[in-house]
Amino acid sequence: MDKAKELRLLLKKYSEAYYNDNNPIVSDAEYDKLTKELTELEGGLFLPIGATPQPGFKKAKHIWPMLSLANCYNFQDLQDFDDKIKRFLGQQQDIALTGELKIDGLSFTAFYKNHKLVRVSTRGDGETGEDVTQNVLTIKDFPTEIPLNDELEIRGEIYMKNSDFEYLNANVKKPFANPRNAAAGSLRQLDSVITATRKLNYFAYSVVSVAKEQIFDTQLDLLQTLKKWKFRVNENYKICNNILEAENFYNSMASLRHTFDYDIDGIVLKVNKGVLQTRLGNVSRSPRWAIAYKFSAEKAITILENIICQVGRTGSITPVAILKPINIGGVIVKRATLHNFDEIARKDLRIRDMVVIERAGDVIPKIIAKVDSLDHINLPKFSIITQCPCCNANIIKEKAKDVAYYCPNYQNCIDQVIQRIAYFTSRDAFDIEGIGEKQIEKFYNDGLIKDAADLFELPLKNEIIQNMEGWGDKSFTNLVNSLEARKTISFERFIYALGIKHVGETGSKVLASYFKTIQNMIDKMIIAQDIASQEFADFANQDGIGDVTASEIVKFMGKSNIINKLLKHINVLPAEQKINNGKSVVFTGTLISMSRQEAKATAERLGFKVLSSVSRSLDYLVCGMESGNKLEKAKQLGIKVVTEQEWNNLINKL
Repeated sequence: MDKAKELRLLLKKYSEAYYNDNNPIVSDAEYDKLTKELTELEGGLFLPIGATPQPGFKKAKHIWPMLSLANCYNFQDLQDFDDKIKRFLGQQQDIALTGELKIDGLSFTAFYKNHKLVRVSTRGDGETGEDVTQNVLTIKDFPTEIPLNDELEIRGEIYMKNSDFEYLNANVKKPFANPRNAAAGSLRQLDSVITATRKLNYFAYSVVSVAKEQIFDTQLDLLQTLKKWKFRVNENYKICNNILEAENFYNSMASLRHTFDYDIDGIVLKVNKGVLQTRLGNVSRSPRWAIAYKFSAEKAITILENIICQVGRTGSITPVAILKPINIGGVIVKRATLHNFDEIARKDLRIRDMVVIERAGDVIPKIIAKVDSLDHINLPKFSIITQCPCCNANIIKEKAKDVAYYCPNYQNCIDQVIQRIAYFTSRDAFDIEGIGEKQIEKFYNDGLIKDAADLFELPLKNEIIQNMEGWGDKSFTNLVNSLEARKTISFERFIYALGIKHVGETGSKVLASYFKTIQNMIDKMIIAQDIASQEFADFANQDGIGDVTASEIVKFMGKSNIINKLLKHINVLPAEQKINNGKSVVFTGTLISMSRQEAKATAERLGFKVLSSVSRSLDYLVCGMESGNKLEKAKQLGIKVVTEQEWNNLINKL
């Protein structure tokens, strides 16, 4: 299975168990690390956390999405976070951070209007949650009024004390796994009388204005104001003037964590100044200005029983370690990721080795080292396979310097085909419910489907499917209804569902914004087959695309007829019109007033198309210090060249 696909399917499974069933299969740390790994694989892709609101609760849409936090696990990660925000802001001096405890509970948001509490809702899928107002009002002293006459949301975490959890578990038929689950299960009772008996607590930690204006000068001001408004605020917060102080705060809280009567799984560090938070903004759907610093990993030693190879949707060959099952922190671990064959060679891993497994939140844990032993030298070295484990095609490296091997048999490698169909049905793609990888494999092997487009023919094959094991009237009807509901889809989501190599969520948005409609994409890709064409150059020049990704898209469009087949069944909506002033800009050299990243983000917000290279269609080249080849090319082409100050004067008038 494609590694990214495996991670995505696991995320969906664990998220539903965590949020909907209040019965997590893995720890929060595992879920977080999984998200991080998939984000790295798909180039900044944000994965939705939470789950869809459940029957029995009214839906409640948040005024602004409830974002997730990026995670770090060691001081080097923290250093990287600090370096990134400094680069973005274009400054060298230390940036003060507010350190707060990361409560292991259930996120909530409380909406107030004209002083009064209107509703309280859970996170849900980040956009829409469950209205749990009556249940939250059973929490003693939860404020129903605030002194500010504004429309805003107070956000925080609902939790259960460890002492109350122990009492509850001693008095229920089916004990909860941990306090977090108990809090979630109690908050999401349809009968608020039951919730009232569960002794829930909360801490508030943020305020979100409907006007999306920064209404507090600092995070410290925010916390102190919440206390004045009679909200409960965790008192274990600290201003850290630099990351060394942040590391000390982390270590201090790690040593004290077992003294608290509630669970924490790390600390949260936020840029203290509100104006800097605003400048930093968000990346994908996480704030640039905050990070969760999680507590340390867990390790164990077991036997590497085998190494198998899996084939992903793009043909990538991924080695996976099969382990002698071992319990690490309450989770039975049977597999570990090996990433690529170079890693096996670098660590000199051999079948039957004793190996050290780490779960720093890894849902698919990793092998960090072998255990040196006399037996090791007598074990045969692992040999890299030369043929695809599915179709026996000779595997290749696309470039000599690549670490990844691929099966080039795109059309006829069954594993690739099945993985592409499974990816197409996944939550962030078409989100087709009622069908998983096992069902897809069965349908494929029985000749019912050969590609994703054939899924929409399944309603016509009801007699065959309903006679299959595991299928009946209800399950088939659910599948048909899900397919029907997905026959209209956004352009960016359609592109994402195609599973084009190197194109994740961010790339899909860029492509949708550039092409506008699916027909325009098809037409332009015919011209772009000639990589020397101006169309290819313009397309590859989009910020976030580049020649490599552009070549993969052209290659996909040239070897696959799936788009035309799909368009016989579905309607792809044109891309939403965003602010666009019709002008394009390229930044070059070192900027003084802001970093290159911030300059790009500001330009895009004002409707400029930010490009990565100079061409005749460019409107502005903004030159900082030490501008190089781009400046010379712009002069040759007669492009308008402006200084950083002239650029700032221009955008300040918009």
